[in-house]
Amino acid sequence: YAVLENELYDGLTEERISISQAKQYRWGVTLQDTMTVKALTAQAGAQLRGVETFDFFYENLYEYTPYEVDSLSDTQFDPWVGISWDVNDSTVLRASVSKSSTFAPLSYLMGDYERPPGKTVIGNPNLATEWAVNYELGAEKRFGDWGSVQLTAYYNDIRDWMQEVSAADPAYSSISVRWENIEEATSKGVELAVDAFPVESLRLYANYTLNVSEVGRFEDKHNNYDNKRLEGNQFPDQAKHKANFGLEWFHPDIARFNVSVRHSSPRYYDIENTVKLSAYTTCDAKIVRDIGRHLSLSFEAKDIFDAAWEETQMHHTPGRTLFARITVKY
Repeated sequence: YAVLENELYDGLTEERISISQAKQYRWGVTLQDTMTVKALTAQAGAQLRGVETFDFFYENLYEYTPYEVDSLSDTQFDPWVGISWDVNDSTVLRASVSKSSTFAPLSYLMGDYERPPGKTVIGNPNLATEWAVNYELGAEKRFGDWGSVQLTAYYNDIRDWMQEVSAADPAYSSISVRWENIEEATSKGVELAVDAFPVESLRLYANYTLNVSEVGRFEDKHNNYDNKRLEGNQFPDQAKHKANFGLEWFHPDIARFNVSVRHSSPRYYDIENTVKLSAYTTCDAKIVRDIGRHLSLSFEAKDIFDAAWEETQMHHTPGRTLFARITVKY
């Protein structure tokens, strides 16, 4: 259950005028089961979910007229099924298909706020529910106690994808965006993961992901967009190539130690693909010492070499960051 209200404050009269408000509740029921017959394991399930937005008031930020509606509601049925086949003691094959949906939160429906670097985010009370059909195929090969290799391929067919689209409205900054539904989009790729255990206390790991995303169809919504047609563009903040590798070492009388190196290729900041963020490589390390069953001490160093890559347009990550923690569990 959520409530949102946006008030305009008058510094002279000290009055607060509500320019948008709404309430929203969501509910869901999930049923799932697993069945195993010899070497085959099947997992199936379904989720019935609903949303209703009511007590809704919103000012049209293009025409500056009130937009009122009694309620907005939707119900979605999302089933899924997955099958795993143990070909032999060292080989496993997997396949799955599922439907997933995402309801628009209140901030997407009626947002009017600034987000760095000076971007004005405009809500859209006409947003439809985003949904997708997802397919996945995978295989795993184990080499006794020495390690394993996993290969996974995926394909996501996305409809009515909720995304921020640049709006060249003179009432706002040049980088203002408005939430819209992109009618068709796809993301697909492959993931390769390798685990190795040279000795019982040491784990070496590496993985690589190739991700290809693309806008398939975007219909002009007549809202002064900079790019009225986005077909062929990549998704924002999704790198085409990502990889990481590292090691974990454990000694029951000393500590657990982990060091990893992550790499990301360049990615776009916006759906228009006009702002490209640089590639980066970073290294993290963490050491954890358990003291008895209930207490642990840890020290973590993120971005050890102070790479400070571009996280968003005009903003970088903080660089080298150190954390010390005391954790008590009961």
